[in-house]
Amino acid sequence: MPNLNANATIGATQIGSIVMTFLFGIATLQAYHYTYYYPRDSLWLKSLVALVWLIGAGHAISVTATMYSLTVTHFGDFSSEDITQIPTGFASSIVLSSVMSSLVHGYFVHRIRVFSKKLYIPVFCWFMSALRFAGTVYTTAEALRAQKLWEFLRRHDWLLTSIWLGGACLDIIIATSMCYYLKRERAIAITRTAKMLDKLMVYSIETGLLTSITGVTIYVCYRFMQTNYSFFAVFMLFPEGGGLPLYLRDHRG
Repeated sequence: MPNLNANATIGATQIGSIVMTFLFGIATLQAYHYTYYYPRDSLWLKSLVALVWLIGAGHAISVTATMYSLTVTHFGDFSSEDITQIPTGFASSIVLSSVMSSLVHGYFVHRIRVFSKKLYIPVFCWFMSALRFAGTVYTTAEALRAQKLWEFLRRHDWLLTSIWLGGACLDIIIATSMCYYLKRERAIAITRTAKMLDKLMVYSIETGLLTSITGVTIYVCYRFMQTNYSFFAVFMLFPEGGGLPLYLRDHRG
């Protein structure tokens, strides 16, 4: 096991948890804005927004509780299992993050199905999302059983790489498909509708790039900085930022 450094391990996760808290606050404001200004949306969509927010809250609580354990309960104890093994709270946050990603992916893939009126791209994306979710749950269970976190990372390197890069590719596919079908609709739309479709295309590109770049950043940090927790610090931000697209009702049209 590498020599543990407080700045590179606890310090990195501490910074990640602080930024995550700010993002969760933004997500909470966006969720409130959505429920206040758009009460006539369908029940299933309002339920989905509420569920995504609750998952984000659970993720924030899991990370915060674990950081308390690392920085207070086991202060200065580098032999603690919370340092050498993946903490249960972090494991819970990983599963919650995967659930949120699957829900958000599922919603936008549903929008692709509505615009395209075809099933081959939605079915492929749903399959990819389900595969990524299953891989995340499996790796989390394996991480909890592992005696040493670093040994687990080496043993499941290929699967972790597939999950992170596969998620980035899925985000790009969804964003590209949305732009393609929105552009097709724009060709036959009236001026007012065309302006709305232009906004949707820009929004699809922005959100797709944001989430895919985050996924690639997690992989790069993991690949080139394996002696610290910087990759997990970036990963903490993903769920809170990843749920934001669902709250922005004015961009969904």
